[in-house]
Amino acid sequence: MKQAVIITGAAGGIGQAFAKEYAKESSTLVLVDKNENSLQKLKNDLGQVEAFTLSIDLVQQNSTETILDFLKSNGLICRSLVHTAGLFSYQDIDKSDMNKMLLIHHLHTTQPLQLTIALLPQIEEVGEGEIIAMSSFARHTPMPGLAIYSSTKAFVGRFMEILHNEVYEKGVKVMSCEPGAIDTTLYGLPNKYRKLALLLHVSRTPEKLAKDAIRKVRKGKTHYTPGLLYSVLLPIIKILPDPLVRFIDKKISKYKK
Repeated sequence: MKQAVIITGAAGGIGQAFAKEYAKESSTLVLVDKNENSLQKLKNDLGQVEAFTLSIDLVQQNSTETILDFLKSNGLICRSLVHTAGLFSYQDIDKSDMNKMLLIHHLHTTQPLQLTIALLPQIEEVGEGEIIAMSSFARHTPMPGLAIYSSTKAFVGRFMEILHNEVYEKGVKVMSCEPGAIDTTLYGLPNKYRKLALLLHVSRTPEKLAKDAIRKVRKGKTHYTPGLLYSVLLPIIKILPDPLVRFIDKKISKYKK
């Protein structure tokens, strides 16, 4: 069986950056995403690196079984697993679309939980891989409009933190990656604001995030929040009084959608 790195949400943004970073190590890749055209383009961009593409919608109930069957039929065993598939929502609960909220909940919690449990025996058998899951700095924020997004990312963070200790002695490294803003299309920001965020170091590139995350997990980090700014903000966020939270919400609520 050939060892492979499985990356969900691989067609763009952070997932694509992880794929390119692992490709530098000549790892065999399994790229999973529902966007078949983007997956094929990524595979072509990776050149001589062996990459398999699997176009499926991860919110489907049988997505985990489909991935397992795909690995088996191609003679592959999972060495490392990277969860990057996700959706963003910034809207108050009473104005939210129920179907979208349930979709986010499944994609951020149920799906990575099922896939991790299913592939963990393979990763433990190899005994030298890693599991990285994208949480978010938002897991720490009580900001209105982020109830579903923040709470599901909090689940990811705690699940990875506990799993890290459960499998540590088996040679498997596990880490929750908890960045602030990343320069992708996920948030729907206009290009001028994306450029400004990068300039002010409020945001960082997916390429930088992926490179640093792989390095951090291999050093045994349990969770990783990149950037000095967010390290400074974290203790402040945790003690914000509710009236101040509501005041900030009023000032930025025009961006809810």
